[in-house]
Amino acid sequence: MLLKFSTTMLVTFASTLAFAAGAKSTLPLLAGAYSLESGEKRLCQDFTISETALQGNTLALSDAYRFYKTNSTHRIQSEFNANCEFKEENLREERGENIILTRINEELCKGHVVAHTTAELTVRRDSLELRFEMRGAEPYTCIWRKK
Repeated sequence: MLLKFSTTMLVTFASTLAFAAGAKSTLPLLAGAYSLESGEKRLCQDFTISETALQGNTLALSDAYRFYKTNSTHRIQSEFNANCEFKEENLREERGENIILTRINEELCKGHVVAHTTAELTVRRDSLELRFEMRGAEPYTCIWRKK
């Protein structure tokens, strides 16, 4: 009886964690075509988000911008310089009905940051706002609305 109770509790706990993790990766965004309302046309283009894409772990805006839907950090060794590594940090913040997804990319060489970019995406039900900053360049903002 104790084994059955423990197994039931373990399955319930695991199911609860899986449900909570799935809830954290959902977005209030509608599937469909999004058109650029304001921003740099050469940097931000129209795109379409499918229902399948909304269910995944990442959100891609065309080929240029990708955001993880949950908090995570990834590090990989540089292919070009053995003394360097690339670090990507992904953050998720809920502000009322909006979800803010932030991606911070850094190239670290011998412990020093040699490149740094920050992309912050505000996700609303029918619009997206991207703010992108790269060290040494002018920041830009793009806003898309669902067609």
